[in-house]
Parts: sequence; structure tokens; C-alpha cells
Amino acid sequence: MHHALTHKKKFFAIARHGGDGHAFAFSSLTGSYGGDTTGGGCERPCLDVTTQVCGCADDACSGPVPPGEEHNRRWTVYEIVE
Repeated sequence: MHHALTHKKKFFAIARHGGDGHAFAFSSLTGSYGGDTTGGGCERPCLDVTTQVCGCADDACSGPVPPGEEHNRRWTVYEIVE
């Protein structure tokens, strides 16, 4: 979230693996989204706020690699509301 705020972005996505992982920040979403944060590793809690989920990356994911994807990642996307 800090990275997104620093770069004046409204959204950020996380795919966690232990204390490591992947994240990126962006200004908008295209299309319609809704997601399921259960199964496949999506429910992995964040390290800093354990009541929130932070997705999973690579071998930390319990589900299979999604069709057509090179990496096994479950992204959790958050919108920053100020």
C-alpha cells in the first residue's frame, strides 16, 4: 500500500510467498471484477495485517497453475479509499 500511495495510485495487487512475494500498483481497473478469496492459496493472510488476505505466489499456492499462465499466482487487489 505504501508503494501505491507514494506513486499516487488508487489500487495495488499482492501475491505473497512467505515474507516475500510480488506487488504492483495501478491507477484504474478495466472491465468488471469480482473475486473469490478462498481456495488455491488466495486466503493466505498478510504478514502485517493478519485480518486481510494477500494471495499467494508460485509454490505457496495450493491450487494448480491457471490455464494459459506461466506462473502460479493468486492476486489480491485492494482499492485505496482516502
